[in-house]
Amino acid sequence: MGIYPEFIGWQSPLAISFIDCDAQVCRTIQDALSTRGHDVGIFPSAEQFMCSGALGLADMLILAGIKLSASEKLPLCSGARQRPDLPTIVIMKHGLEASRLSAVSRSMPHVLEGPGPGERLVILCSFLCRIGLLSRS
Repeated sequence: MGIYPEFIGWQSPLAISFIDCDAQVCRTIQDALSTRGHDVGIFPSAEQFMCSGALGLADMLILAGIKLSASEKLPLCSGARQRPDLPTIVIMKHGLEASRLSAVSRSMPHVLEGPGPGERLVILCSFLCRIGLLSRS
């Protein structure tokens, strides 16, 4: 992982939108971040995220257990037009990409197999500890 300046020096609390199709992963991340004072909205798909109106309120977007296929691409591209600078974390099999939503919509990750729920939690929690949103204790 490189250094991601978009994710350094955040002030709490943040409004974080988390998209993952696994309810247990969502609850775990929501609980971990909520105990640190962050407002976490969880969504099972990019379409539901976009329909919720959370795009306008989010300080950060995390894309975990979703396929970034044609059916998911359209809502995220629409979101990128509205909030191109929204800091976005994309969890992938080999690790994660951290950038802005506009960059995610231009170069969707093309991976055949996504990480499993446990892998997603480990990758994401490690990164969130690194940038100070979670503590290692």
